[in-house]
Amino acid sequence: MKGQEIISHITQAKMPDREYIREKCKRQAMDSSKTQQRSFWLKAGAAAACLLFVSAITLTLISNFGNGTTGSASSDGFSVLIYDENIAYDDDLNLLTTSVSYIDSRPSLRFFITGEDIAKIEVSTSNEYLKVHDSTQQLDEIFWNPELYYEETEVNGEIHKYVPVRSLLQKSHVIIFPEEFADYDMVWYDWLAWNLHEWASEDNYSRFQGYNGISVNELEELLDSMSDEERLTVAAGGGNTSATGHILLDGYPDDLLNDRILIKITDIQGFTESTEIIITVSNNALGQTVVTASVES
Repeated sequence: MKGQEIISHITQAKMPDREYIREKCKRQAMDSSKTQQRSFWLKAGAAAACLLFVSAITLTLISNFGNGTTGSASSDGFSVLIYDENIAYDDDLNLLTTSVSYIDSRPSLRFFITGEDIAKIEVSTSNEYLKVHDSTQQLDEIFWNPELYYEETEVNGEIHKYVPVRSLLQKSHVIIFPEEFADYDMVWYDWLAWNLHEWASEDNYSRFQGYNGISVNELEELLDSMSDEERLTVAAGGGNTSATGHILLDGYPDDLLNDRILIKITDIQGFTESTEIIITVSNNALGQTVVTASVES
């Protein structure tokens, strides 16, 4: 169930307690996981002999590819890590991750690129937009000085300065790091679904969902019909089941709901490595907007 079906299905009513919803989602997902584990172990004994045979073949094949390399989200020179909106980090980058799925009414993604001896980073997207934030103020001024983007508007006879959000967004950025630069973790990168937001804002914001109150019985039915992944996402989001202000994705081109961030990193010796972040925007069973992303080599 999604889109207009969800809107017509939802009626105004008193919302159940968020903690109850969060615990219900966690419990259902865990119960499902335990059932799958029991099924797995019943089959494991019969498969053991086959696994041993396949393992022997695999070891032989691996020995023939000893000189090959395998890609990952992290190498000796750099790491690409995503900020998970479900978790509070307290500025500890070690708690960042390479795969996320979270509820976000204004789809966006923040990531970090860290390492040593990085001379240049190039980032670009296939569909949406990026902006770069430099809190060290050591990089190009365009990444940290808002005065470059100031515009003026008059309100009640007074002039006010502001920074238009769109002025900070680009399809691609090239970041040059000065010699001896080491604070790569103080520079972060934001992906924003600007095109999606503009589409949703057409016709007086017609594709943003209004107030959604769900009756207790209807909510129970929706939660029971959700996948384990959707239940865990709702639980991680604090049990919030409201779709108010979220974007209804019906009618938006499917290929534009997927984006790819290409990241190219060059060190001071001139060696270059590349990786990418794959992003998907979707509606869950409750009509909320969900961002799912992972770092791929």
